[in-house]
Amino acid sequence: MKEKTELCFEISTNEEDLPSHLLEKEEVSRGEEKEISDGFKVIYPEKQPIKKSGEEEMIRIGVEVLGTVGAGVVANWLTNKLRNKNVEKILIERKRVKLDEGEIKEVIEERIEKTTEQR
Repeated sequence: MKEKTELCFEISTNEEDLPSHLLEKEEVSRGEEKEISDGFKVIYPEKQPIKKSGEEEMIRIGVEVLGTVGAGVVANWLTNKLRNKNVEKILIERKRVKLDEGEIKEVIEERIEKTTEQR
């Protein structure tokens, strides 16, 4: 059985249509999923961060990858999706990263490695 790694991305943006853009649908409901490729799925989770007055909008996106999907595939997908969007900040598993494919790939690889070691 292939090992599954779950990642949490939190993206600070003022673009309300970002979940629709990431899941490639006109309208997205919480809990919806989209398979990007074999072994790579994006989820718009039920639970979203609560925005307090004066705070930036944070959108949470879940990603599931199976062992055969490389971190580079996910990093490439994310950077391509966010490249022309107004993104203030990206957190992957609570670690702040720049919108840089290499840096995103490194953080994802670390998470996949931790998941593998814990099993």
